[in-house]
Amino acid sequence: MHDVVLLVGMVIADVAILAAWWFLGSRLVPAEQAPASGNGETEKGVRTLHKILTYVCFFLLAGLIIECVAMFPAILARFGWS
Repeated sequence: MHDVVLLVGMVIADVAILAAWWFLGSRLVPAEQAPASGNGETEKGVRTLHKILTYVCFFLLAGLIIECVAMFPAILARFGWS
């Protein structure tokens, strides 16, 4: 039963993360559809958002890789090498 609770929690967390990324991605307007703006403030804001999301994605990916590498020996020790 404990594993089912963990699985459901992880699925809910994954859905929440995907929904957040979808929402943030939907806020970006493709260049061909972007209205012509007279000021560079909007373009600067989009560049800043893109830079922030790129760093967040990089750190999340690095964290995932570190977590997988750290958990691998524990999984092998608990469940065996075969």
